Amino acid sequence: LKVFVGGLPWRIDEALVRKDFEECGPIESFDMPKGKKGEPMGIAFVVYKTQEGVDNALTFDGDDYHGRRLRVKLSKPPARGGRDGKGGARGHGRGKGKGKGKGKSKGKG
Repeated sequence: LKVFVGGLPWRIDEALVRKDFEECGPIESFDMPKGKKGEPMGIAFVVYKTQEGVDNALTFDGDDYHGRRLRVKLSKPPARGGRDGKGGARGHGRGKGKGKGKGKSKGKG
């Protein structure tokens, strides 16, 4: 029953966001992650106690919230092995130096 909220203004008070999303239903936990320097990242994760709370929160998707357009979606755990399910999120899933090309040839030594 976890909801992802994106598009939050970076300078918004965490307590205000929590209060606004509590109007949807009782909250089990609320998290507004911060970046490396301690600044808000403009996202939040809300875990509701009821499906009704989730359904109500999802209706906020696309709404204007303090001048920004909200993205509210059901939060799903990340796929294992990266975004596309084929390995690491950046490269081609082979790791450093594990592809074709340079290196010693095998077999003849």
